[in-house]
Amino acid sequence: MRRGGILLEVLLALGIFVTTGIFALGASRTALGAMTRARDEALAEDIARSKLAELEAGLVSVAELREGAIDRVGSIDVMDTRLAEQWEIDLQTERTAHRGLTLVTITVRQVPPGEISGRFQSLVALRESEEEGYREDDIMRGLPEGERP
Repeated sequence: MRRGGILLEVLLALGIFVTTGIFALGASRTALGAMTRARDEALAEDIARSKLAELEAGLVSVAELREGAIDRVGSIDVMDTRLAEQWEIDLQTERTAHRGLTLVTITVRQVPPGEISGRFQSLVALRESEEEGYREDDIMRGLPEGERP
C-alpha cells in the first residue's frame, strides 16, 4: 500500500510539472509572437514616417512612391535587407482647402497581405520638380555636381 501511495504521489507531481511546463511554453510562444508583431508594426510605422519625411523634403516624388516598391529608406538600401520583400507602400493624395497643401496618406503594408501596417497622414506642400525650392547656399556649393539635389 505504501509503494502504491508513493507511486501515485510521483505520478501526480510529474503530471503537475508537465502541465506547468506546457503552460509556460505556451505563454512564452504567445509573448514572442506579440513582441514580433509589435516590432513589425513599429517598423511599418517607421517606414511610413520616413517616406513621408522624404516626400516633404522633396527627396522622392509622388510618382516614385505610387510605384509601391521600397528600394530605399533614407540612406539604407533595402535590397540588402529583408525590408524590400516584406513591405509595400500605398500612397493616396487629396486636395485640401488650404492653398498649396495636399493631404498625403502613406500606408505601409506587409507582403503577403497581413494585418500589420503603418499609416501616416500629413499636409504636404508638394514640389513640381526636385530643384524647385532649393536655394544655393555654402553647403551646396561644396557638393559635387552629381550629389546636388
